[in-house]
Amino acid sequence: MPSQLTNRLGAWLTFLDAHGIEGLSGSGFDWIGIDLQHGTATLDGLPGLLRACELNRTPALVRTSGHSAAEIGRALDAGAAGVVV
Repeated sequence: MPSQLTNRLGAWLTFLDAHGIEGLSGSGFDWIGIDLQHGTATLDGLPGLLRACELNRTPALVRTSGHSAAEIGRALDAGAAGVVV
């Protein structure tokens, strides 16, 4: 049986602002992408950003700055639904 694909709408963010992410996650997006590679967001600020997404039950994907297993692990440990490397 073929799987049915559905379109998902997400927002890709490059800034470090939990209030902005909280607003976007409550606006009907299916996912939020947080860019640690090209934006101002950092691993240290990531837990707060992910908590803002969790308030509205919006999954967050995190783009890491590289392929470091430690950085990927920290993003997942902080609560990311997935990572983009």
